[in-house]
Amino acid sequence: MTSSKRTTEGRRLRPAAHALLTVLVALVMATFLNSDTLLKTAERQPLGSRTRAIAVGVMEPIVSISDTFRLDRPRAMLDSLLGKGDDSAAVAVTTTTTSTTIAPDPGVTTTSSTTTTTFAARPVYTADEPLKLWIIGDSFIEHSGPSLQADIAETGAVETEIDFRFISGLIRPDVFDWPAHVTARLPVVQADVVVAQYGGNDGQETYVDNVLVAPSDEAWQALYKERVLEVMDIVLASGVEEMYWLGLPIMRDEAFSANVRIMNAIYAEAASERDLVTFIDVYDFFADDDGEFSTLLENSSGDLVAMRTPDGAHYTWDGAYKLTDMVAQVIIDDLGLPPRS
Repeated sequence: MTSSKRTTEGRRLRPAAHALLTVLVALVMATFLNSDTLLKTAERQPLGSRTRAIAVGVMEPIVSISDTFRLDRPRAMLDSLLGKGDDSAAVAVTTTTTSTTIAPDPGVTTTSSTTTTTFAARPVYTADEPLKLWIIGDSFIEHSGPSLQADIAETGAVETEIDFRFISGLIRPDVFDWPAHVTARLPVVQADVVVAQYGGNDGQETYVDNVLVAPSDEAWQALYKERVLEVMDIVLASGVEEMYWLGLPIMRDEAFSANVRIMNAIYAEAASERDLVTFIDVYDFFADDDGEFSTLLENSSGDLVAMRTPDGAHYTWDGAYKLTDMVAQVIIDDLGLPPRS
């Protein structure tokens, strides 16, 4: 005669293997049903990061299979019936619930863990209810700010405010206090998305504990990361939907480029530690085919044009267009904005 375990209330306990199989099947089905959204979530990870590469590499073939066999159609139909928008305007939220059941046998417990992924709808931005974009930073924003403003305005669903300061940065708050400025301005701007680019003036020595240190010093790097995270945390505390932190491009001066590589690594690391912050690495975006600095680069028409100013650092208007065409498309794809005209 066989016997089966029951709880104290008389309900039959499922074998652990059966429960685990059920959870795995549910997760696989959820992955295929929501493959498009999960791919977009993966693509929102910091550009060039290992996490993004792995996640996108896993999800792209799953999306292909889902599209081929139309596995995403039931969810799309349900969303349509419920009046929901495209999944590109959704944020994935994952929760894990753990439950423990005490069996009649003394000392025997059964523990199961269930992971559930839900999707919170993003706002739908229109001409009447536009996204509010705030672009902040140092002199590198002088041309790229207006260029991004013009690029993304073609969606008809974005209002932009540009706020940059010459000879400013994060390493010298005594020159200009960006954290204080951002704190004061955010309630006025009420930004939905913030784009930031700093570093043009930050690769300089500073004092840490009364010791003068350079960017190559670990103490300098630790201090600079604190300053970067401070700005990120102030922005995120305001309830923005997304923040994009632009790295700096390769420079003509090798010593400047060496500092840029240090700062870009700090930006990437800080962004990886904060949800809703995406680091966009543009260092190689402005390098030639040999990975070296070049003033002349091909534009979208294939013509060689000057992308950098004579100082070997800042963008010309053509350089700004090259950068912001890419950045605008990242924002449009991430937030499900209308396509540019």
